[in-house]
Amino acid sequence: MKTDRSSKNCSVKLMAACLTTLAMLAGPTAASAQGSLTPPGAPAPTFKTLHQVEPRADVQRLPGDATSLYIISAPGSYYLTTNVLGVPGKHGISIRASDVTLDLNGFAVLGGAGTLDGITVLGARSNVEIRTGNIEGWSGDGVNSAASVSECRFVNLRSASNGGNGFNLGPRSVVSECQAATNRFNGVRIASGIVKNCTTTGNGTATNPPAIGAHGIFIIGAGSTDGDVVKDCVAGYNFLDGINVAVAAPGKGATISDCVAKGNLSDGIEVANHCFIRGNTVLDNTVVGIHVAGMGTGNRIEENHVALHPTGYLLDPMTMGNLVIKNSSQGNAVGYLAPAGNHVAVIVVAPGLGFAAPSPWTNFEY
Repeated sequence: MKTDRSSKNCSVKLMAACLTTLAMLAGPTAASAQGSLTPPGAPAPTFKTLHQVEPRADVQRLPGDATSLYIISAPGSYYLTTNVLGVPGKHGISIRASDVTLDLNGFAVLGGAGTLDGITVLGARSNVEIRTGNIEGWSGDGVNSAASVSECRFVNLRSASNGGNGFNLGPRSVVSECQAATNRFNGVRIASGIVKNCTTTGNGTATNPPAIGAHGIFIIGAGSTDGDVVKDCVAGYNFLDGINVAVAAPGKGATISDCVAKGNLSDGIEVANHCFIRGNTVLDNTVVGIHVAGMGTGNRIEENHVALHPTGYLLDPMTMGNLVIKNSSQGNAVGYLAPAGNHVAVIVVAPGLGFAAPSPWTNFEY
């Protein structure tokens, strides 16, 4: 009996000790779980403001003046909410500031008789980007940034049926994913820069003054030290050349690659000095396929395919120091025409089946 009573006393004492320990552990947790009863402060808004939702400015809420329907006068981001409809004697949108992004938002800037430029950048500006929409039917240029405007970008635009140039652009411009069609003068006229993944078709008319030109892509390059690039473009059925970097001296330093020049009423591609013309397809232009003009020198013409011209490859009589390698000429009345002083690899005529090329630099004519 003493043993049983002793065991019971021990059990009771052990249980009491355990309950005490549990109470000590649970006490602070239970007390802290209640938290403070004092409110944290006045309620605050949890939604974004309208400006945070759409931080850009609506162009059609901006003022105009006697020469422009809408004026962008401060740096920032702007967009259209509907089409812009031109009126005689005015530009559609005038940009008068640097560091501006204008998103046409898929809408059109539509001109008419007696209007000026569709979109114009005025003054010594830089770092302007215009994107995503149509500019059509203006009496002047579709897009004009030519005067003293540099370092600008033009992306995913279509400029068509304007009375001037489709795009008339200043130095160090970048034109990407754009179309220029049936403009009276040049499709893309650019002082210097990059034109890539663009299409220029049907620009120019028979009454167009030759001094102004109506090329598909026209790089002025006068006195420019900038390197110019035309890549992955299509230039077809324009009144003068498909791609021209030769008109203004020195017209040098351009790379023209992986383009198609077809059905233009003068030359497919015309260059002057120190250009690299590679991997282009040049078809059925009225005068010459690839043309080194004037006293052009230092050009490298490589791996092009030229077909169906009076003359496939023409280096003018005063040219010298040009390299012509690994090209093909098909169905041209004259395949290659170059004076002494140039460097033209062996031309294999009508090589036939199973031919063995004399060297990896061989030009072909068939």
